[in-house]
Amino acid sequence: MHHNYQLADAILLVSEGDLVAVRRELRTIVDKRLWDDASLSLTLRVREGELVYDVLNTAAQALGNEVLILHEDLSVPLGLALPDVSLPVGFRGSVRGSCVVPANAQQTVDYLVPPFIMPVSLVHKLRGWTPRSWSALGSSIAMLHGGSFGGVIPALQEVHTEDTWCSGKSSADAYYSETNTLPLPVTSTLLDTDHLFLPIPTNATARIASFGIIMPSVHDLESFAPVICGLHATGYSVNILVKTSTTTLSDTGNLNLGSCSISYAIVNSSADVSSWVECSVFDVLISSIDAPHLASPEHGRFTFINIPREDLLYCDWMSTLSLQEWQSWHTPHIELSIITDSRPTSLARLFHSLMAARYFGDSVSLRINIDQAADAETLALVQRLSAEWTHGSVFVHHRVIAGGLLPAVVESWYPSTDDSYGILLEDDVEVSPLFYAWAKHALLRYRYSSERTMANNLFGISLYSPKNLELRPAGRVSFDAHTVLEDAGYTRDIPYLSQVPCSWGALYFPEHWREFHAYLPSRLRASNTVVVPNTRSNRWARSWKRFFIELAFVRGYAMLYPNYASGEAFSTNHLEHGAHVKSLPPREWERKKALFEVPLVELPKEEGMGTGLLDMPGGRLPQWEDMPLLDLFGEVVGWDVARERGVQRRREVWGCEGTGKAFDAKDLMCA
Repeated sequence: MHHNYQLADAILLVSEGDLVAVRRELRTIVDKRLWDDASLSLTLRVREGELVYDVLNTAAQALGNEVLILHEDLSVPLGLALPDVSLPVGFRGSVRGSCVVPANAQQTVDYLVPPFIMPVSLVHKLRGWTPRSWSALGSSIAMLHGGSFGGVIPALQEVHTEDTWCSGKSSADAYYSETNTLPLPVTSTLLDTDHLFLPIPTNATARIASFGIIMPSVHDLESFAPVICGLHATGYSVNILVKTSTTTLSDTGNLNLGSCSISYAIVNSSADVSSWVECSVFDVLISSIDAPHLASPEHGRFTFINIPREDLLYCDWMSTLSLQEWQSWHTPHIELSIITDSRPTSLARLFHSLMAARYFGDSVSLRINIDQAADAETLALVQRLSAEWTHGSVFVHHRVIAGGLLPAVVESWYPSTDDSYGILLEDDVEVSPLFYAWAKHALLRYRYSSERTMANNLFGISLYSPKNLELRPAGRVSFDAHTVLEDAGYTRDIPYLSQVPCSWGALYFPEHWREFHAYLPSRLRASNTVVVPNTRSNRWARSWKRFFIELAFVRGYAMLYPNYASGEAFSTNHLEHGAHVKSLPPREWERKKALFEVPLVELPKEEGMGTGLLDMPGGRLPQWEDMPLLDLFGEVVGWDVARERGVQRRREVWGCEGTGKAFDAKDLMCA
């Protein structure tokens, strides 16, 4: 047997008139030693009535956890060695009267026809039900689990044999019809177990996730349709309810959007909504109606996500989220941390861009860090702006001793847990209305999915797309990520990783920021030591970024950068006069500012245009191993090279390699 499946017993269901012939055939098989598995029990049972009803009664007597229901036609590969099967899984089914066979994405169907695997526990739950057809069986199963489907067809990259289920020429057509009562012939093929179990597809999923969607109108449902269609395409079960205050002629509806069809139920009262939720089984429930009781603790059986109606048009990026990412929606907590001094005009611009952004129902805290010398206009502005923030709590910190930009930034945020994240924003930055969508999307993908185990070297997510390289000893040079990546054999607009930290709008991870805090005191006491040779940052005596560059280099860390074909980003810098920007004549200042300003990703101008967040190769964030890595000088390198450079430099600077303890600055410097 293959993949942990042991065929323990076989029950052959035959008509009484064929019983003698079947016994004769079995005797021939045994006499010719075509079947010598002594651990396999074989039983004959005589059919008594309707085929499907008899099959269920027979399956209830199976000894194992799953029962494999077969017909004589074994032309379809039975790659059914799936763990934790909770619903029928097979390779032939029907949806709204149309046949369905395996494709490269998992599919849910109204019902399956043999061959398919079914949990014996599910068979027992159907006791007392009397389905007389395969479609009736599918309907019964759908009612039992509160979904809209009665079976699952797993994804297959390739089909091993030709399937005639959809050809209309199958000799099994009569068997699969609703009224058939033909017997099941026994052949030696049936007992050739190598034909029954083929290798499981690596991308097959045994358990189908179930999503509930509640919308306040059909128009809102249309706005959210890209996400629903993405869930359908992934193979998830999606049940949809529209709660409307108006009376309708029908209690159901359907949206046809090209290749995607969305069916939904319609109710008028909150009681109907509660009843629908209580009678359904969800992994994730997404709602845009005002129903706070759905988020109450007693509904902990599913992940509840409330998305404001005004944000529904900008959710298309959610169509690529996995179940694990959806279920982790509330786990990360993102704080916004503003660092400001006496630049009230710049601060107002940044704040207004934050207020115009979409947060998709999340609670987002705001920290405003004011330097000691801030003028009265800035202080008054902070007081007024704090009262306007409606997305979460506000914390204002005013320094009483001037410390400069280094402590102002480093002390502006500190994580409280390993799920706490900080977006650091100096006041001359402006953000895109979709900056939070980009940050949360990437955060869920690389911190709360299967990618997490490979992405431990990721220390943050940049909002900005750089146009210059700052660290080459000869000075600043222009940088075009598209050309660099294309020359290295990558798609020119793929998001990439860089060892350079971004200071013009970026999200930082908790473990790496804590390590940076622990690393910094020792380095400030020995700031003349050169950790990263031949870099311009060694001249930046008062820059926090210099020391984070060191940490990234010796650890082999990297940050994720957006890289759209349009050159648009989620933050830009306006190069205001301040601690690191000298006052310049207007014309020279405009010329220099143009070197750093980038266009922002804006909200779509018309409904249905899409946000463009998925305008990247493959229409989704790339897998970790597929992303290019750029070193401090903008050159594409391998992870092995980046790590070895860091280890070598640690030996040279601190005389050791450490024990390899993650995120431990003392171990890093052998202190």
